Amino acid sequence: MKKILLAILFSFLSCSLFAQFMESHFLPVSNGEENMKIAYNIPDCFEEFTLPEEQQEEISPDRSFKVNFDGFEGEVHFVLFADTGVDEKNPMREFDAWNNLILMNLAGLGKFTKMRYTNKLAKLFKANVHGSCQVNPVSSNFAGDYKFAFVDSTYKKGRGICMRIFLMNDPRFAAKGVQKKDRTKTDFFKHYRSFSF
Repeated sequence: MKKILLAILFSFLSCSLFAQFMESHFLPVSNGEENMKIAYNIPDCFEEFTLPEEQQEEISPDRSFKVNFDGFEGEVHFVLFADTGVDEKNPMREFDAWNNLILMNLAGLGKFTKMRYTNKLAKLFKANVHGSCQVNPVSSNFAGDYKFAFVDSTYKKGRGICMRIFLMNDPRFAAKGVQKKDRTKTDFFKHYRSFSF
């Protein structure tokens, strides 16, 4: 009888540990997670719009904006993932995995650079880690007719991930090709801190 009880107890423990292992550290906010509230600092030049459903098959943004930076048109999309609180020693591993999944969906047949992470820029957003990369060219349905993307992703422990996707046809939209000393004067960098945790 003891052997049967031990076998049942072992089965329950195994299932419980397996279920915890299979739980995701992050979930899309659209799944009803309420602990992922961020403070938006949206400038007047950001015109909010609803992305058509047919463009949301690969990526479903929480907020989308049409913008004009220094005469170049583009879009800014916020994609949020809430921290589920799953106990994990290295959430960075899953943070990076989520970023790569979204980047693959965004790029389609295009290519993206490896996301570079830094703690220094994260402080601007009251977060723990901040990463950024470029997608060139973009060929997903989500991107529509845009050719290029700049993506940044910011993680705050216990809160989640805020990913921003900047879509453009001219890299100068994101201050590319502008001399380093003049970058802070561009609209892209003036409005870069459009949210914080």
